[in-house]
Amino acid sequence: MFLLQQGENEGLNNQLNKVHHDLFNELSDHIERISLKYNYHPSRKVTIEVYPDLPSFHQAVGEADAPNWLWLISEINPKAPKWIRQGIGGYEAKQMTQTFIEVTTKEAINNLSIPTFDELDNDTWDFDTMKGFQFSYLFVKFVDQQYGIDHLNQLIRNPQDFNGIFQCSEKELHQKMVEFISK
Repeated sequence: MFLLQQGENEGLNNQLNKVHHDLFNELSDHIERISLKYNYHPSRKVTIEVYPDLPSFHQAVGEADAPNWLWLISEINPKAPKWIRQGIGGYEAKQMTQTFIEVTTKEAINNLSIPTFDELDNDTWDFDTMKGFQFSYLFVKFVDQQYGIDHLNQLIRNPQDFNGIFQCSEKELHQKMVEFISK
């Protein structure tokens, strides 16, 4: 009986080690991909910690009300507006389906009541009410698809320099984005 239990324990340990190995490899791949994409070069060693659930993770990082994704944009530029942080987080995590985004933003797009960049830099419940997660996602998608990742990286680092990055004003860029998502 003891040998059977010991064999079972070894099997469970082997399975657990494989899960840890696979999880670590998956996380490492994503961290490397995201770091390269956003030109992130950490100034210190990156530590991967595993938490039992999202609330525990959010508590540990001091963001109790954080969304289900939390990315390194704040470390690249702590002053990056909320729409850039949330938009990139949602875009990279593929947290929302295209269908969900289309259904939930259709009315605002049809009424041309799409929030401005300033309106989306909002830490109140209004952010969710105005479909801030969806529009932030769409803004990031627009910049990435129409201008490329280099422009998105410049925007993360200099979020007010619309003229320097896009050769147009903030209002003109917003209008181009509205045309892009209205198609």
